[in-house]
Amino acid sequence: MRNDYRNDYRDHYDRPSWAEIDKRKDRSRHSNYNDDRPYKSKRQQDLEKRATKAKKEMLDKLFEGPKAKERKAMTQKIEDARGTREFGRLLAEYRKSFGLPRDWEGLSLLLDSNDPVIQEEVIQALRPMRAEQSADRQNIFRSRLKIIEMTGRDPEVQELAAEVLAEF
Repeated sequence: MRNDYRNDYRDHYDRPSWAEIDKRKDRSRHSNYNDDRPYKSKRQQDLEKRATKAKKEMLDKLFEGPKAKERKAMTQKIEDARGTREFGRLLAEYRKSFGLPRDWEGLSLLLDSNDPVIQEEVIQALRPMRAEQSADRQNIFRSRLKIIEMTGRDPEVQELAAEVLAEF
């Protein structure tokens, strides 16, 4: 009867038993090793990593479309040409070939265009995406809109920038 009392008492005790402490003794405190998890050799782990990497690459190719390499190369050219005379021509060429990008970074890159049609399309595309972005990105977008509002060449784009700024 006394043993039953000890077992009941032990169930309510939060500290591990001495046997559990001894089992943990030879393990690192920082490892998340689970005894139920099967052991995998280093080679097997490497093979699994390669397989998941290959699967991810296949999925990326599936969703990117056939012109992904061309788009990436053109985007890199545009980034390199920022601040030069060739920048505007490359932006127009990109838009003609691929249309507007769907991501925030690509759209922000096109926001630097001097073409008012491109600027207006980009502002309209970035407008609904703004809420999903981090505070830093929103602040950058806000400051770029202020610059367009103050120094823009087209009055319609300046009005649109002022309208979007009023939403902040």
